[in-house]
Amino acid sequence: MPLPTSKITFISLLLLLFSQVCTTVAQWSVRNLNTFSPSGRPGSSPYSTLNTTITDTYGHYDAHLNRVPLSTAICFMKWQWGSRDITPYNIVFNCSNVDPNDTDSHWSFEMRNATESEYPSPTTDFYLWFWRSVENIYNDGHGSEKGGRFTKRGPVDELAAVVERNDKPRREARNILYVGHARFKVGPGENMEGICGASGVCSYNLRQEKTPVLIERQVI
Repeated sequence: MPLPTSKITFISLLLLLFSQVCTTVAQWSVRNLNTFSPSGRPGSSPYSTLNTTITDTYGHYDAHLNRVPLSTAICFMKWQWGSRDITPYNIVFNCSNVDPNDTDSHWSFEMRNATESEYPSPTTDFYLWFWRSVENIYNDGHGSEKGGRFTKRGPVDELAAVVERNDKPRREARNILYVGHARFKVGPGENMEGICGASGVCSYNLRQEKTPVLIERQVI
């Protein structure tokens, strides 16, 4: 028996809402990034550094309408300047959450070489890979208690069932791991710029007109 027009309209609205959710939550935002390399002179610090801040820009619901809160993390690494045997590549570092109440979210990041050069520059051209692990995500959706929300079968299969039933959805805790990456590079038209002083100290940061750098994230 075909569904009444009112129910078809309701399903269409839910599909539209779901498509908007899926298309607007796929990005992270990097608004601050700074790299530093020392002069290499005797008595000066031997360490190069990278410091960045990344934000999951939306408090949102994932593809199964599980609540994923907004989160911001500060990520930092340092390595010994001028040593070909000590590089920052392919090492995973933990990040620190800005919000102390964000206890279910864990960020980490890794630098990867972006060039085939024999002498790559980890302060001026590199990839950053970010991971965000979110724990204790529940299938309780949002909105009124009656009617429920989408459960494990997926949103499309559940739409008609939501219209017909008034039962409560099942609450099942699960963990989600997101990943995303972007290239950061100094140069004309690129997303970073900077300056080196007469002493040999160099510092680079994001170009204002290229900020924020948006990173598409995926569930793995």
